[in-house]
Amino acid sequence: MESTRWIDYFKKYGGSVDFVEPSDFSKFTDEQREAYLDAMKSSEEHYNRLRDLGLKAQRARDAFALGLRCEIFASANVRTWRHVFRERYFNEAAHPDIRALFGQLYEKLLYAAPVFFSDLKTLNASD
Repeated sequence: MESTRWIDYFKKYGGSVDFVEPSDFSKFTDEQREAYLDAMKSSEEHYNRLRDLGLKAQRARDAFALGLRCEIFASANVRTWRHVFRERYFNEAAHPDIRALFGQLYEKLLYAAPVFFSDLKTLNASD
């Protein structure tokens, strides 16, 4: 996962930060969407101000919102992926954005290796 501790957005990207739009963003009211986007922009501005004032990236990152985009690379064996899908995709209690992410990943792995994943649709998260 890209580390906000070591990646200096102020230097590397000129202070421009990417945020993830929530999977249910279309269900927000106009006022909620505006407030959400304002919060993301505000965290970017605060990060850049802290860096401009001389704070190191690892300390200035505390100003970031949780919606900061990051890249994740992961590998696992089939048993582990099956467990993760049960907990993060098929489990309705999982965070909506995590469910959306793992839903996309599940579809790709289901296409690539259906013999390992096709039965998960019929299982429930507690199985």
